[in-house]
Amino acid sequence: MLTLGKAAKQCKVSKGTISKAIASGKLSASRREDGSWSIDGAELTRYFEETAPSEQPETVPELRARAELAEQRLADLKAMYEDMVEQRNKWEAIAYRIALPSPKRDDTVSNTRSAPHHDVQPAGLRLREVLRLVLIALVVIVIAAFTG
Repeated sequence: MLTLGKAAKQCKVSKGTISKAIASGKLSASRREDGSWSIDGAELTRYFEETAPSEQPETVPELRARAELAEQRLADLKAMYEDMVEQRNKWEAIAYRIALPSPKRDDTVSNTRSAPHHDVQPAGLRLREVLRLVLIALVVIVIAAFTG
């Protein structure tokens, strides 16, 4: 006769599993004087032989087929991962190029003679100078119109 704990250890299940089987009437057991369960070893074997077929390990061919499918799925996932990394790298390069300041145009004309570059002004400064001259011309025209 086995206690609830020993029966659970022997069957490699929890005490709760054995207790539920007793409570549902699937496993017969008797109460001892101290209130614990007493389970016959033959009864325990009968119960687990009836319930175990669904829990039996699969056959070797089934296990091989499952392993093959798992390996194929793993290969697919690795390919997807590599593709995602490649796509991420492309988008990262695009974002990096967008974040860079645009290259400055060099409006200087290259000459065979070496000319000093300090007298060449960037295009932005020349535009400001032109706008300043236009503004001065407009002011002169307006003054001439009023004094006229």
